[in-house]
Amino acid sequence: MPVDVLRGPSCQQIKPRQQTLLKGIGQQKDVRKSSEHRDERLRLQRERSRAAREQHVARYRAQDQERQQYSCPLTRMSFFRLAFEYSPHINYSAHSKIAIGPMDQLCRYCQALKFRYEPPGMCCSLGKVVLLPLLSPPKPLRSLLAVSPQLRNDNLQIVIRADKTPSGEHAGRFNAPIVEEVAIIMVGDPVDNRAIKITRRDNTVHVISDLHSSYDALQYPLIFWQGQDGYHINIKQVHPVTGNETNKKVSSMCYYAYRLMIRNNQDNYILRYRQLYHQYVVDMYAKIESERLRFLRFNQVKLRSEDYIHLRDAIIRNNDEKLNINNFGNAFILPSSYIGSPRNMQEYVQDAMTYVRHYGRPDLFITFTCNPNWEEIQALLLPGQQSIQRHDIVARMPRRIMATKKEIIDKSVVDGNQPSSQLQTLSPI
Repeated sequence: MPVDVLRGPSCQQIKPRQQTLLKGIGQQKDVRKSSEHRDERLRLQRERSRAAREQHVARYRAQDQERQQYSCPLTRMSFFRLAFEYSPHINYSAHSKIAIGPMDQLCRYCQALKFRYEPPGMCCSLGKVVLLPLLSPPKPLRSLLAVSPQLRNDNLQIVIRADKTPSGEHAGRFNAPIVEEVAIIMVGDPVDNRAIKITRRDNTVHVISDLHSSYDALQYPLIFWQGQDGYHINIKQVHPVTGNETNKKVSSMCYYAYRLMIRNNQDNYILRYRQLYHQYVVDMYAKIESERLRFLRFNQVKLRSEDYIHLRDAIIRNNDEKLNINNFGNAFILPSSYIGSPRNMQEYVQDAMTYVRHYGRPDLFITFTCNPNWEEIQALLLPGQQSIQRHDIVARMPRRIMATKKEIIDKSVVDGNQPSSQLQTLSPI
């Protein structure tokens, strides 16, 4: 009887399968070994990174401890009677309450940089002033403003000879400035409009006001090289939220305060013009003062100037026969809010006398100074600039220093006797 023999795979068929299986097992071992090597390598790398980080932290802590040891920082309790226990071996400027700090306060409306304690609306009136950014100057002028090392190393010299001056002109008029300051003299009534004469190409003369929109570009063509419009009285304020124009107008002070601010998102190249920048600032300040006086002149009714009877009594009584009424001009009253006016000065004097009458005679007379070599000032200078060329930074430092020191005096018992609530400071006159 035939028997069916179950035939399995031959040896020749089994051998390739075993080889394939062994090869797959070997590859898995290789993958496992490579994975183990990678894990080991990553572990060693993490350990090295951790060790390097711990070493860096330890070194930083050691340096910080050494700095604190040598600087002798003050604690809050060490302010007690500090006014009478000054030590020249203590670095008082290292304390966080005394240090000026960087200009790191960012305006959320115009991105202007400010110091701590500075008014939030000094740059753009809290979003009410929005101006178009000034265009960057052309490349030749931009390279001069950048003060590249090549320009500083060039051996250039300007020779001005007095005997080559135009006839009828004084020789000293063409000499280079000998001081790093610019001043302005306002001749006549500062309230009147300045007569600015422009000679046209056809040799005709045209007179404009300092409030004309083209005044800035005509007077400073290097700054406004495309003839951009400057300040004029028809610039409208905008709503901070909606961005729509309102009926209120932008004052000259708010306009130029916006122009002179330092911003991260744009390069304010006006700050690079050095002496021309000084002249521009002084000229615009004269415009601001003229606008203030002009406003007070035409708003005397709101100031109730008719209630001031001193001049009126002198004219009505006229007891002195030599008194000539024609010598009296128009009486304009300057309120106490106008800095430098008689009422403004009297207000400071009366405040000082009130403090003395209420708290007694002062025990300390404290003065604050400003050093243009401070790190906070040097850090804000542009490449190639000196502190004498950036009065906008130096002028903001005294107010910053006064606010910082006032906080220390008000919140700390520096004299050991009076509570902090009785310590008062006066604003500078």
